[in-house]
Amino acid sequence: MKIIFYVFLLCLNIISLLGKPTEFIEWRSEFLKAVREESLSPNLMVRNLAIFSISVHDAVNSLEKKYHPYLKFHNHDLNAWDLNSVIAGCGSYIGKNLHPARAANFEKLAYFTRRENSELMHNSFLFGQQVARFMLQYRKNDGASTTVTYIPRTSPGLWRRTPNFFRPPEQPHWRKVKTFVVKSLDEFMPPPPPNPTDKLFLDSLREVKILGSKDSQIRSTEQTFIAQFWKDFSYTQTPPGHWNDIATEVCKAEKYSLLDEARIFAMLNIALADSGIIAWECKYRYHMWRPIHAIRLADQFPQSKKYVNKQWESLLESPAHPEYVSAHSFFSGTAAVILSKIYGSDKYKFRVQSDQFPNQKRKFNSFSSCAEEIALSRLYGGIHYRFSNDRGIENGKKLGLYFYNHTLQPLTQSEK
Repeated sequence: MKIIFYVFLLCLNIISLLGKPTEFIEWRSEFLKAVREESLSPNLMVRNLAIFSISVHDAVNSLEKKYHPYLKFHNHDLNAWDLNSVIAGCGSYIGKNLHPARAANFEKLAYFTRRENSELMHNSFLFGQQVARFMLQYRKNDGASTTVTYIPRTSPGLWRRTPNFFRPPEQPHWRKVKTFVVKSLDEFMPPPPPNPTDKLFLDSLREVKILGSKDSQIRSTEQTFIAQFWKDFSYTQTPPGHWNDIATEVCKAEKYSLLDEARIFAMLNIALADSGIIAWECKYRYHMWRPIHAIRLADQFPQSKKYVNKQWESLLESPAHPEYVSAHSFFSGTAAVILSKIYGSDKYKFRVQSDQFPNQKRKFNSFSSCAEEIALSRLYGGIHYRFSNDRGIENGKKLGLYFYNHTLQPLTQSEK
């Protein structure tokens, strides 16, 4: 009888480990809904999603023991488990703590996950909560809620509030937020931007002036659509959320196991979170002005005065933070490398939609081509110079490769 009982438990565990991927998808979707409705910044959005993704990975992985965990915590005491309840425990605890205004939504989703009030589901749910609580405690004082005073710059070439709304600088403190993995920001920092009198800058200024203006005569209809498609401003899924949508499409098509899917999103989101911290360090280290001021005030430098246009407007509204480096490009370079490494090839056919155009999808044959289009969208929108996009992609790729090679690695047989 004992043998039959243990065989039964083994079968139950195997069935549970397969899980229902749709449950994990629904929880990620709920977090993205919170991002849209609360209009979170890309950095805060991906920080919160990284905390949830890591919790799910470490909880599920502790039951199967296939990869190195992100955090080490005491062993579970479950003999059998229900993975959807484990994920619900993680999601509801983190969701209610990080998005208290939407606590009822997270509670409702947890209720539907645990329709059967069984001891198995109850214990699994409590275990998920335990892991989530441990993770939240670890990130409790990471600097995300810190505020700093930003002293405005008025010198030629330096960032200042941009028209038409002249919003205050966004998250000048984010460069000081605790990273998830990276130990030295300088290791992945782009080189300093060119001076406003350098040829590279002047060539880029001329390009963005004619291609990114609101009434550009050379920007194609397709390029205008690309700029709007990847806009990802307020009340959207944000740039990191867009890459989460892409990763979801890949996971649906490739039918990864629940644990492997959890690892993908944990690795992706902690890498994107560190990408944002590095990008913000770059932005607030160099304070480079946006094209709208570089063009309207071009006569402040003799080398660029021929490009002056006091009424120039960009197609997209300039974000409220310094220009260099392009964070959207940095996020994209990082995500594209991680997804290509996980899949085993950069060549991958997929489609992606946008909050701006929910009924239209763009098609790509590789992750890198998608990242390159996203970078160009910032040039077409008139809010970034080409060199900011190129360096964002380049350093994002470097960071993505580092994360893939050093994070959540498979356990050796002796480590299991």
